[in-house]
Amino acid sequence: LRVWSSMGSLRWGDEDLAASLSQQLAELLKGKKMTSEQLASCYSIKHGKSMTALLKEMSSENRTAMSLTEFLQSQPGLFLFEGNRITANPDAVAPAPATSKQAEPAVE
Repeated sequence: LRVWSSMGSLRWGDEDLAASLSQQLAELLKGKKMTSEQLASCYSIKHGKSMTALLKEMSSENRTAMSLTEFLQSQPGLFLFEGNRITANPDAVAPAPATSKQAEPAVE
């Protein structure tokens, strides 16, 4: 397994969208290994948007769109690569809250 570190030359026009996309992809990969094509397909099915179109929208105006693999490699420590398979780094993905906070009963 290799953990890719940040590639400093990569720039995104919308860093908040990049962070949100990273989280969505990590959730899709949780406990699974997929190729970039499988991951892109799963994302498109779940979110109703083409991964290629989204990456193009997110790219800075003076850059060509990155591939999904390039995007994943630009996210420091979030994704692990084993050959052509990708998985989310379980140590880097924030776990979902175990329980939701229950509302206090109203006092009358």
